[in-house]
Amino acid sequence: MRRPWVRRIVVSTIIAVAVVATLWLARAPDVADVPSPKRAPVAGQQEWSPLRGGAQDPTAEGGDSARTAPMPPVSGEPLKAATAEVRLTFQPSTSSARVGEAIDLQVAVDARVPVDRIAVEVEYDPALLKARGGEEIDYTHRPPEEQMFAVRSVGDGRASLLLTFMESARPTLRAGVVQFEGLAPGSAKFKVSRIDVTDRAGGSVSWTASGQEGQIAID
Repeated sequence: MRRPWVRRIVVSTIIAVAVVATLWLARAPDVADVPSPKRAPVAGQQEWSPLRGGAQDPTAEGGDSARTAPMPPVSGEPLKAATAEVRLTFQPSTSSARVGEAIDLQVAVDARVPVDRIAVEVEYDPALLKARGGEEIDYTHRPPEEQMFAVRSVGDGRASLLLTFMESARPTLRAGVVQFEGLAPGSAKFKVSRIDVTDRAGGSVSWTASGQEGQIAID
């Protein structure tokens, strides 16, 4: 036969467990139904996701939803420059001269395609240099086979010159562009400011040039 006090303890324990279970079950739905705080979406703003790499977390400090991740560099070899059909190398006959002496600006022509004419314009310091006209040119120190640019116009620090080939050919030669005369002591600068190379049909021929700018010491 069970003792009365043991029976009372068992009953009290069962009742306590039932009360605790009832309270827990009654509270659980309330906790589950509470929504997590979520910021209202802003028009035009992209929602951040850790799985999406195109936007930054707008809730982070200093975040900006409009900022995107940098694009990866484009792979591949750089484009190669087209090879010019005519190469021109300008060079004065001397780097220094005395007042009254002649200085020839020459050009070496190396063409890979037929060329009909080469037209150039040369700018110079008219206070220190004079561009001689056709009738003033001194041919004393020039080889007889050296071709010359024809003088179209000179004056005001600018000379316009033209070299025409008798027949369409791929010339490799040296030609006199313009002949200067030293007028006064100083460092005289010159610049080939314009170059046009054309074929027999009048079409443009691609070219590259070096030595387009330089200076001559006059003393």
